[in-house]
Amino acid sequence: MELNDLYMHGSQSVLAPNFEPRSLEDDSRLHCSFLHQIDRSEVIEVGAENGQTAKYFRVYVSLGARWQLAEDNESDEGEEADGDESSIGDNTAAKIEAIFVAEYYIKNRVSQDALAEFALNNASYHVWPFWREYLMSQCTRMNLPKIPLPIVQLANNGHLKEEKE
Repeated sequence: MELNDLYMHGSQSVLAPNFEPRSLEDDSRLHCSFLHQIDRSEVIEVGAENGQTAKYFRVYVSLGARWQLAEDNESDEGEEADGDESSIGDNTAAKIEAIFVAEYYIKNRVSQDALAEFALNNASYHVWPFWREYLMSQCTRMNLPKIPLPIVQLANNGHLKEEKE
């Protein structure tokens, strides 16, 4: 297979209505958690000019970062989310999420099992640099603490391998 295209399928970047990143005196109150998983994959056929069809394998990778404020007994007590759609819930102060699609041209016949293994073990290598750049630029735009992500990370979909066995 050959990497044909890589693009963002969708994204969301939100600050909680009552959260102002610049007002934090100490970034240590913010705790960040991450999402990185392969959502799904699909094979599509596209008609070529010569009458033949070309096959492509698309892998959808969800990535995200969520900042939560450490519980503080003296501040924000009694304040609750008002339940509108702009609220991001819990004690979440901010989140940045994106879905990337890695699209591969299928040159030869490949089994479904091989495609599933490929999606779990290879797509993240191609998507990760784009996510790192997107996350850093969004953090800058939103005045959030910058997050230097590692050079490489694989998706956390180990449970999918176990289910197949």
